[in-house]
Amino acid sequence: IRHLQDGGERPALVYRDLGRAAQQIKSALNGLNQHAAEWEVLSYAALHDACTTRCQQWDAKGVKAGDGLCIVSALDRELLIALLSGLRMGLTVTVLPPSGPDFLKRRIAAIPKAHISCNQRYASLLRPFLNRCLFVEDLPPPALAFASATSSLTCDAEHPALALFSPHRH
Repeated sequence: IRHLQDGGERPALVYRDLGRAAQQIKSALNGLNQHAAEWEVLSYAALHDACTTRCQQWDAKGVKAGDGLCIVSALDRELLIALLSGLRMGLTVTVLPPSGPDFLKRRIAAIPKAHISCNQRYASLLRPFLNRCLFVEDLPPPALAFASATSSLTCDAEHPALALFSPHRH
């Protein structure tokens, strides 16, 4: 995440889409494209709109404040949108990298009631938990407006806002 100012909207995130980058590199090697992987920019306004839309979509699926949310994502735009949307809705958020089915099975089993936010491409890693998955591609169109259940965007002291898996934790 970078805070930059260059005449237009300030970018909230400057990143490379590695899937798209691989396609561009293949095209460049075949002489079809002279530009290799370019950086993409997500402005604060676009990030706010994406998070608002995601909150509306999850709200339509019955996700509510206090629920658990496990985000299975690589370090990319989707992770940022899901994380900020989850915190905005008052969810208890756990973030896991898509590091294989055994890795995910053990960790997701420890959070039995959490919704799982991920892209469809990770479905094969999440077979035992498909009924809990909120695939980004399958989310409904957003409703008219998202209204938070509380006027505060903070959590009570006794409720966790972010759950982290640690190899040192028993």
